[in-house]
Amino acid sequence: MELEGGLLSRALPYVPSVATTAIVVVVLFVTRLLLEKRRALGRGRQIQHQSLMILLTLAGLLAIILVLPIRDATRGQLLTLAGILLSAAIALSSTTFLGNALAGVMLRAVRNVRTGDFVRVGDLFGRVSERGLFHTEIQTEDRDLTTLPNLYLISHPVTVIRTSGTILSATVSLGY
Repeated sequence: MELEGGLLSRALPYVPSVATTAIVVVVLFVTRLLLEKRRALGRGRQIQHQSLMILLTLAGLLAIILVLPIRDATRGQLLTLAGILLSAAIALSSTTFLGNALAGVMLRAVRNVRTGDFVRVGDLFGRVSERGLFHTEIQTEDRDLTTLPNLYLISHPVTVIRTSGTILSATVSLGY
């Protein structure tokens, strides 16, 4: 009986941490399922979905660190380390990661390209099949899927043919 009481008294400080971790995992899982369900219904808000998942993950990590059964000084050091790692990750990958994210937001704000439109970028021509925070997927004339970084779409001229337009292509030859 004394062994059980000692084991219970040792495990009691970890209950909030385990509960918080479980809640964070469940919230992330349910949010992902709901977002996938909305996506299956045809609502194309992938940038908002990805941003929401990133923010929820960071908030969950912060909540887990805050309820860990450690001293305040150690908690402060962990929060400082997490902040430094996040800042370093953004700083080191800012040319591609942050650039593509900002280009994706800019493409959404400008609204010059929509899902279903036909686009010509450089040597590529195809139908926009998916738009994300970091990339845009184009289905080419050969039915291949090509993924273009949003930064590429911002830095190169894009010719757009709306889905309401008609594209006709024919090869004609004359023989004698």
